[in-house]
Amino acid sequence: MWLISAVVLFVFGFVLSSQPFPASVQDWLERTFPNDIAGSPKVIALSFLAGLLIAGSPIHLFGKYLPTVVHELGHSFMMGILGLRPTKIVLSRDTSGYAAFDQSEKVGKLRFLLVLVSGYPAPVVASVASVLAVGRGYSQAWFTFSSAVLLIALVFLMSNFWGKVWTGIAVVGSYFGLTRLPIENLSMIVVGIAGYLALEGIRDSKIQLRIIKSGYGESTDAQRIGAILGIKPVTSGRLHRLLVVAIAAGAAYLAVHPYWSEIRKWVEDQINSRV
Repeated sequence: MWLISAVVLFVFGFVLSSQPFPASVQDWLERTFPNDIAGSPKVIALSFLAGLLIAGSPIHLFGKYLPTVVHELGHSFMMGILGLRPTKIVLSRDTSGYAAFDQSEKVGKLRFLLVLVSGYPAPVVASVASVLAVGRGYSQAWFTFSSAVLLIALVFLMSNFWGKVWTGIAVVGSYFGLTRLPIENLSMIVVGIAGYLALEGIRDSKIQLRIIKSGYGESTDAQRIGAILGIKPVTSGRLHRLLVVAIAAGAAYLAVHPYWSEIRKWVEDQINSRV
């Protein structure tokens, strides 16, 4: 899993840094995805807002397992890059889950801390990366990459029946989307999912803080981080949530700000037409 983790984090690193890919990688992308496009500011902004609306509505229940999968993959890939061997991901029907690694390996506090920290921010980091990827002209490539990550999870990590079923459905749906939908639609889907993940990430971090405050947070990431750093569980939970909110806000800014003046003008026109 080290090599897979390294490749996944390599791709995320280049996209998040807005640095160009190495020439050999860029040439391969152009050969493999010759018709790939960048989403326009309008498409990116409106698709992201649509994702936020879906996440804030009852419809969000249809995709409620996606943030958990991304969360657990964040743990798993961090394990892999740190030299640990992730062994499984378990996805429960109540949307909870956990990722495990080979318990025979010596972990150490620093590595365990990094693994714990990587879970809750994973969905919002994926949100930022998705917005940047579509803006840079990698709509089809990023959709393919995201589908491949889900396939890796299905083949190598998902260990329980429900996790395999849901991830399998997501992989099959991604395949048909990739082969049947126009690239313009793929760019909207990618950014819409980014908006969805941004709000879901904030919601999940809020739930974690609520669990800690209830006194039953022993198994939460933030409380275990607090134990390692020697800070109060609630303080750790609040800091964890603040980190998630900050990254999600960054994703929203990147997606909406370039088209904000047009959105504001449209809102003002709608208000004036009704006054």
